[in-house]
Amino acid sequence: MAYYQPEFYVRPDMLCKQAGTAMKEKTNVKVLVVLDRHQDDGESERQIEKTLEGFDIVKAYTQKEYESALASFQPLVIVADYPMACLEITDAIKKAQEVLPGIPLIVLTDASSEDTIVKCLEAGAWDYVLKEHIRGLPFVIRNAVKIRLVETSRELAPAMDKKRMPRIASLLNHLPGMVYRCHNDRKWTMEFVSEGCFALTGYRPEELEKNRVVAFADLIHPEDRDRVWNEIRNALARFAPYQLTYRIINRKGETRWVWEHGAGVRENGRWLLDGFIWDITDKKQAEDRLHEQDEKFRLFMENTRSLLAIFDNNVRYEYVSPSHRDLLGYEPEELVGKSGFEFVHPDETGKFTGLLAKGLKGEMARVHGIEYKVLDKEGRTHYIRGNFDSVSDSEGNLKNIIFVGGDVTALRQTSEALGREREKTSALIEKSPLGMLLLDDKGLIADINSRFTEMFGYTPDDIKSWDEWLEAAYPNTEYRQQIAKSWSDDLAKGDSGNGLPQKHVVTCKDGSEKTVLFFFTAMTGGEKLLVAQDITRQEALEAQFMHAQKMESIGRLASGIAHDFNNLLTSITGNADFALMDIDPQDPMREVITDIKEAADRAANLTRQLLTFSRRQIQSPELIDINEKIKETKNMLDRLLGENIELTLALADDLCQVEMDPGQLEQVIMNLAVNAKDAMAEGGKLTIETANVELDETDPTSPLELPPGRYALLSITDTGTGMSGKVRSQAFEPFFTTKEKGKGTGLGLSTVYGIVKQSRGNILIYSEPGKGTTVKIFIPACAETGPAPHKTEHKGKNLYGTETVLVAEDEERVRKIVTMMLARYGYNVIEADCGEEAQRLFKTSNRHVDLLLTDMIMPGINGLELAKSLRETSPELKVICMSGYTDTALFDKIKKEGFLFVHKPFTAPDLLGKIRELLDS
Repeated sequence: MAYYQPEFYVRPDMLCKQAGTAMKEKTNVKVLVVLDRHQDDGESERQIEKTLEGFDIVKAYTQKEYESALASFQPLVIVADYPMACLEITDAIKKAQEVLPGIPLIVLTDASSEDTIVKCLEAGAWDYVLKEHIRGLPFVIRNAVKIRLVETSRELAPAMDKKRMPRIASLLNHLPGMVYRCHNDRKWTMEFVSEGCFALTGYRPEELEKNRVVAFADLIHPEDRDRVWNEIRNALARFAPYQLTYRIINRKGETRWVWEHGAGVRENGRWLLDGFIWDITDKKQAEDRLHEQDEKFRLFMENTRSLLAIFDNNVRYEYVSPSHRDLLGYEPEELVGKSGFEFVHPDETGKFTGLLAKGLKGEMARVHGIEYKVLDKEGRTHYIRGNFDSVSDSEGNLKNIIFVGGDVTALRQTSEALGREREKTSALIEKSPLGMLLLDDKGLIADINSRFTEMFGYTPDDIKSWDEWLEAAYPNTEYRQQIAKSWSDDLAKGDSGNGLPQKHVVTCKDGSEKTVLFFFTAMTGGEKLLVAQDITRQEALEAQFMHAQKMESIGRLASGIAHDFNNLLTSITGNADFALMDIDPQDPMREVITDIKEAADRAANLTRQLLTFSRRQIQSPELIDINEKIKETKNMLDRLLGENIELTLALADDLCQVEMDPGQLEQVIMNLAVNAKDAMAEGGKLTIETANVELDETDPTSPLELPPGRYALLSITDTGTGMSGKVRSQAFEPFFTTKEKGKGTGLGLSTVYGIVKQSRGNILIYSEPGKGTTVKIFIPACAETGPAPHKTEHKGKNLYGTETVLVAEDEERVRKIVTMMLARYGYNVIEADCGEEAQRLFKTSNRHVDLLLTDMIMPGINGLELAKSLRETSPELKVICMSGYTDTALFDKIKKEGFLFVHKPFTAPDLLGKIRELLDS
């Protein structure tokens, strides 16, 4: 009976198939990672993904996902981020062994306590890795796979037929190490050795087997031989596998470090050793080098004359170099735990604490080149100069502060001798956020900082002299000569050689252009410093801001004009309506008055378009026919497009109606037409089509993202220049435009997008460069049928009334025509030319006021304030607000108060109908 049975039993065929492929063909090892979704805001998950890059991983967050992945993914190794909220470690291991017997489970934990680690290992974990050493996780995973292959290889032999044995042998021979079976003797007499022994030792398998040429024990370094034998004996005595690290001497006489894992097996009454040996020389050498570097660093820290200190986030010493002993007279251990501010000279406290604290609080990334005075143990003053740098954790929180500096008391006395170097260093430090290029006195580039390379793409290898920089940055010969002369003339103006700032357009290494502000400074010794500030984005934003301001000004002007027009048109249309009521149908003047009325109506439509342009038109959804709206705008489109663009309409006969603001629909059509015109500078064809479409169940991959149902489709197609994929992806972004500077706001398509979305629809763009553009707009069909509603007609006695109406209107013509309308239809009218007058008349009138009809924009108290004040004393008062200047925010307030609104200009039936409707409600 074998005295050692492996804790895990991997299903042989699965292990060999997956691991063999991964090792031989160098494909990715399959790893199942069990995670807690809510643990440390996903930091562990990000670290694991980064560390296991190159592995084939599947993640499980719940017990159900874990069990499903075991069956479907069939991993080679499981990594569990401990502790796990979804299941216990014992349950995870138990389930893994049921589905995939013998699969290794490696615990990843940040708990370094022995109890936690022992708990996981006793539960059956294969191994553990601390999160602070997570970089070693790939090694542990691959090591686990290799060990399991070794432990499983002997189980395969009885079950394998002759046809499969060569495949197993091939698998073992391709492992990057040596698989062996040997006698339990001091010679390690080999019964079986894989082909990997040749790369490991320089001997072929047949030379090691039966000790034909050499015994493996003779290859073990003499200084390690007894230790290795004793460790194996101890492992066998404890019925445990063994893991060893030791040296061998290969056939070439080279010393190599190896790592070995094996176990004792009882077979036919004798003890055998099965194991795997892997060359870790490179890893060991790397560790030795790291140790050597650490030791060198320690010696450097202990012997340097520089002042080195590490502070915590409260500026208290955590580490102090011995050099502080000579400076301050304190032993390093005396300073640990003390505040760094404690030794600053009283005269310097304000400057030092203010500047340092500002940097350490995150307002500055670093504080470099600070010089201050300190007091030693005896009260003597010393000058210290150095740099403070902060170290933050992954969340950006300050963790430590590093100080590197020195005693510059003596150096201050010789500062003149170091002036040139200090000036150079100071210039670089003070302008560190900017790009810098340093020229020597021969015109060769002495240095380029990282910001300069980041800004332009050029490295010191790309440009080695001032002339090479000019040729690269200004490829146009004429422009380059102009720049060179400008710098030469500017530097020649002053004794100091300091040139004035100059703004240039620079061609970067990738071909892009940037607007840059340059400062050219002549330094002592003939050196020159070129400092560059990238202002490309700043200039673009300034241009956009100025353009937006211009458009806003135009919008305000248009809105103001519309307000004044609407007051005039109210008077014109009102008087025309009264004249038509009184004049005989056969009177020749009736035609003249009718023309006046129609002209006023057209003017009212123009003011509405002005308001739409200025985006101050109130959103008033109506049941509309898109076809009719297209026909209404056709004449305007013809004038807009001009003679060299052909306009074609293809409108569906039975197009469904939609609920949408007519003005906004017109704005959509006009915006898209303007874009199409700009895309067809040389002429072309613009086609506007409509159709009914029925959308089925939404495809999750469809860009429409609309619920199923019936939609009206509006398509606008041009034969213009088209768009690239990149332009299409940004077309709806505010301020994005491909037009020349100053030619567009970048808000046209974003406005269209907003209108369509607000109407519960969607918009798509189909375009390719040189093949034109099609814009398709989908608007939900309205459930109602029949013609779109027009202004309500109010005829006969329905418009009459005897109630008392208080009219508040500062525009005399409007007030007069409104009063005439009301009086003609039987109402009692009280007139007021301002809000204050209306308040007085409301209180003093001997008649009960049934309704307030008020203009919104008046001097002093506006209409909304007037209505609210009268409502406080007379809650039953009915209110109608009127205005020719509309603002969405103001209109929302009107609706919130429950008042009705009538837009100027209006006809007598429109106004009287609303009054009658409100009074009768």
